[in-house]
Amino acid sequence: MAKPIIKWAGGKTKVSAEIVSEMKSRPLGLRWTLRAEDNRYIEPFVGGAGAFLGMKRHGMIKAEGEKTVLLADINEVLVTTLRTMKREKQVEEIIKRLREMEAEFKDRGEEFYYDRRSHLNSGIIHDPSVSDSIDVASHMIFLNKTCFNGLWRVNSKGELNTPIGRTPSGRVTILDENALREFSQAIREIDIVHQDWKDTLLGAGAGDLVYVDPPYWPTDGEYVFRDYDAKGGFDEKEQEAVAQSCAEAAARGARVIISNNYSEGIARAYSRAARKAGARISRARRGGSKQRRIALKRTMTKVKGEPRKEVEEILVFMAPQKN
Repeated sequence: MAKPIIKWAGGKTKVSAEIVSEMKSRPLGLRWTLRAEDNRYIEPFVGGAGAFLGMKRHGMIKAEGEKTVLLADINEVLVTTLRTMKREKQVEEIIKRLREMEAEFKDRGEEFYYDRRSHLNSGIIHDPSVSDSIDVASHMIFLNKTCFNGLWRVNSKGELNTPIGRTPSGRVTILDENALREFSQAIREIDIVHQDWKDTLLGAGAGDLVYVDPPYWPTDGEYVFRDYDAKGGFDEKEQEAVAQSCAEAAARGARVIISNNYSEGIARAYSRAARKAGARISRARRGGSKQRRIALKRTMTKVKGEPRKEVEEILVFMAPQKN
């Protein structure tokens, strides 16, 4: 089954089975699958599409088509890449381009990496819509595979500033033809849009299944990666707005799932939002007061080489009030 072709901070590929397990336990007494009789599956922060592909792989998304799956993101280079990957002919062009870039990277190494990053920053990143879509997609995939830890990190001008990455073996796999073709097949019949999360959630309502995975909400003393765009990422006000928009979508009839860091304060923020909007919100499986949680490992500091630490992530389910 298809998996993401690019790494993305906070990607859900490794924990999709845990998320699906919680979905199957019927939070709030509801079914958390997308069937033909439902409306749409919606993601406002699609990233590398790990959550969508994981749910599809585990049979949670049974309906397909451009009218039934909507994936959105504010990163225009990312969206252009994903939309280009939908088309079989263009995928073959991307494969051809990546094969050439892989060979040149083998010969020129670091010099070629920074040359291609400069090409991205000098033109593509400022207006991907007027660039050759094959050039946009091949550069994003190449840079994602060769930069440090696959991080899309930008400066105040919106330009990629992630340095070249290093591997213990010195080898980097840039082109995986089968993975690209499988990914293309998996997203071919879905709608992928360049759109702010607020607009995406505003359109969610009755019959929709929504999965929301915003940038992590920092807990006390914790570093989380938030340098996705020139605006400097999400602050607490933005996080509160996400919680409120999710609750309002649930009050309109959507079934909404939210992932984020776990802390009692963050859990209370989602509970407040649900109460204010008039939506129902999940609790722990055995009827406790705490929200559902899943464990995962990730690097929590800026220090290169820091061991990955196990932390807890909150998993919130919201739905409309019973009739």
